[in-house]
Amino acid sequence: MQLKFSKYQGLGNDFIIIQEFHCPPDINFQKLAKNLCDRHWSIGADGLIILKQESKTADFTWEYINSDGSYAEMCGNGMRCFAKYIYDNNFINKQEFKVQTKLRIVDCTVIDKNHIKVDMGQPLVDFLNKEIQVLDKRFKINAISMGNPHAVIFLEGIVYSQFQDFDVQKYGSALENNTELFPNKTNVEFIYIEDKQIHLRVWERGCGETLACGTGACASVVATILNKKASKNKDISVLLKGGELKILWGDNNYIYMTGETKKVFQGIIEI
Repeated sequence: MQLKFSKYQGLGNDFIIIQEFHCPPDINFQKLAKNLCDRHWSIGADGLIILKQESKTADFTWEYINSDGSYAEMCGNGMRCFAKYIYDNNFINKQEFKVQTKLRIVDCTVIDKNHIKVDMGQPLVDFLNKEIQVLDKRFKINAISMGNPHAVIFLEGIVYSQFQDFDVQKYGSALENNTELFPNKTNVEFIYIEDKQIHLRVWERGCGETLACGTGACASVVATILNKKASKNKDISVLLKGGELKILWGDNNYIYMTGETKKVFQGIIEI
């Protein structure tokens, strides 16, 4: 059968968006995600977003699946892309609306046609600065949950070129799969701070290194503030490979993320 889809990106973090009512009732969405997200044999993306048919608790309901077919609890950049998709298609006549995820209801705000602000919820701190061995290196791990797990690491005593050359795949993959420490695996963030800006590289659980990660940016700001390297109630610039996100952690303990989002293309694919 033919399936209508749209592709969106937020700082290069890209997603395929489909509507549930366009799909057959017996479809396996996890298998579909793996097939559609393949960059060599299909559309290619970091994840699949499904607009569900109805919601009793919010304006919309979504489902998010990683490119490897695994479900994710939350995806910040994916939520921004989903909100723009809602806005672009005139599914609602207001600029603020709510989306039901597997974890909670998320508030989305359309700032303008290209910028979306998302309420990322309240962080949960599992532990700070726990020193562990990862292959041939020892890291201090800050475990922060944004609905999904993150292991945040500050790379200190190096220059920016060393940060750029750091082997994220080697150490990110090893830490992601440390199921003794993270039973459900984890996303991994490597931070370099310069001139009060956070430079961030992210190894995403189920995806590998990506150009951007919204929940990773939020977890990194939380770790930075808790380690007294920044302050609350201020927009903090997080520079990722794909561009910049503004993250604010307020006194109400909620985190707000703002960034650019764009539609890439739409089409029809045989499935």
